[in-house]
Amino acid sequence: MKQNEYKITDLNLASILTTLGHTIKRLDKENSRRVIFVFEDELEIQNVIGNYWSGALSVDPRKLFDNQKMLKSRIYNE
Repeated sequence: MKQNEYKITDLNLASILTTLGHTIKRLDKENSRRVIFVFEDELEIQNVIGNYWSGALSVDPRKLFDNQKMLKSRIYNE
């Protein structure tokens, strides 16, 4: 893993990060069973992830679902 990258496989978490303004650098599809979402590793990402798992986040549901749909489209169409 490159030092400035944060990799996750959780679609829901990737959708949250995208909704909160974090940009995906790329999708890693080397493993045919699992897509890896690669983000720029920033301190704020760690805070968002902690808040995600503790249930302390609030996001616009429409933006969240739109981003999740976009990510699914990227998974299957790239």
